[in-house]
Amino acid sequence: MTTTDTACPVCAETAGDPAVCPACGWELEGPYRLGAVTPSMAEDFARRLADARRGIDLAAVVRAAQRHGRVETELLGRLLTLVRGGPVPEPQWRDAVTAAEQRADPPWPAAATVVVEADPDGIVVPRFAADLVENAEPATWPWTELVSGLPAGAEERRFRLAGGVAAARVTPDVVAVRALADRLPAGAVVLADLTGGWALPGKVLDTLAGRRGEVRRWASARAGDRQTQTLRLPGEISAFAGSSTGELVAGARGGTLWWWPDGSPGAVGGDRVLALAVHSGLVVSGHRSGEVRIRAVGSGAPADVLTRHNGWVNGVGLAGRTVFSVGDDGAVRATPLDSGQPGFRAEVGFSTASALAVDQDATVLAVGGSDYRIRIFDGRTGQERAAIRNTAPVTRLALAPDGRQLAAGGADGSILLHDLTGSDAPRPAYRMAGAIGALLLDAAGLVAGDVDGLLVSQDRTGAATVLGRYGGAVRGVARMPDGRIAAAGADGLIRVWRSRRHDREDH
Repeated sequence: MTTTDTACPVCAETAGDPAVCPACGWELEGPYRLGAVTPSMAEDFARRLADARRGIDLAAVVRAAQRHGRVETELLGRLLTLVRGGPVPEPQWRDAVTAAEQRADPPWPAAATVVVEADPDGIVVPRFAADLVENAEPATWPWTELVSGLPAGAEERRFRLAGGVAAARVTPDVVAVRALADRLPAGAVVLADLTGGWALPGKVLDTLAGRRGEVRRWASARAGDRQTQTLRLPGEISAFAGSSTGELVAGARGGTLWWWPDGSPGAVGGDRVLALAVHSGLVVSGHRSGEVRIRAVGSGAPADVLTRHNGWVNGVGLAGRTVFSVGDDGAVRATPLDSGQPGFRAEVGFSTASALAVDQDATVLAVGGSDYRIRIFDGRTGQERAAIRNTAPVTRLALAPDGRQLAAGGADGSILLHDLTGSDAPRPAYRMAGAIGALLLDAAGLVAGDVDGLLVSQDRTGAATVLGRYGGAVRGVARMPDGRIAAAGADGLIRVWRSRRHDREDH
């Protein structure tokens, strides 16, 4: 039996002359048979064709329903109505969803430093890729400008981009794609939130690579909706911190630090960096060896060892001219940078030594841990002022700049806001699925990341925005001077995001 159409009847791609469609594997030409086509032969062909079409469309629906590496059930339900030969039995679509969510990302190319984002809405080209502090808006190219003939409806368009078959034929706009290629920086890697099967975006990216041979595609489920710039570091990021003046520091294995705005590496010494704090041009690092070190941002001078804990350093802070640290030895230490100034050591016990936060003038120092307790000290004297009971083991703490409110991140994904003035009862904030791995609290609101890689911002009204997902635990977050959010993941990606509030200001 021979199919005479120029397009494959399953995936609608132009097949040409081969006996098997190169896009979907449908057999376009079978062996000749003598005699008339029997009803059973026709029924068998129709059944196989319907099954193949349903399989193509179901795969497209699952791809189109994915956001940040997870399938959104409500969106999936609406998209399933577009499947040819539907409805799709629930066990069939559930198996497809499970397989999609368990698909692992490929390893990163070792030399990737400049990243262009591609997601189901379009392509974002950062104007500056090396300087994360530069206040520059990216150039955005929606797929509607790059592909001709897309459906008008957003969900139908997403379905078609993901490989679903619609009546209209759609093709990349060659002129628009060429214009985009001219905007790409040299050495760019396209980080695509588009796993295999996004045929039309794939054609656009292939065309970009053809016009600029240094552009490489890299499939990932980690891209997000609101980021403005992205950098990739070689290897895993183990800690990340930033200051209100725009200094950003990332720590890695072997005691290596990377800092911005110049984006250069430097060896701080010691072993794996577990905790970081940066303020007024100084960066403090806590290490697995128990050492607490300090050096100037961007300095080539060796780092000084300030103090040592008997075990891993789980948190560090820098306020004024005093460095604060907490370690597995159950000790909280305040180490002055100036000789002759008093410091202190407070014993809190191993189970209350997992997290540390200090406000900008050191009047409030908070530590917490697996025993649900948060102990509040005066950071200037070491005197304990209060003890707070949290609702979950504490993994991260963040203080408002004025020290009046404390955010406690829990091992169960909970975030509880404690009023340290005593006038209001604790209240819950956004709840995440994994343990809280990064936390920020300031005048604009709350930013949190969990060990599953999800990054969320929540403003003072309680409105939450899922910014995106990383391919590993979120290691740290920081607020940039222009209001954007910088965050780093264990996958080696450092991204700068616009919050919902900042989006409205930009537009």
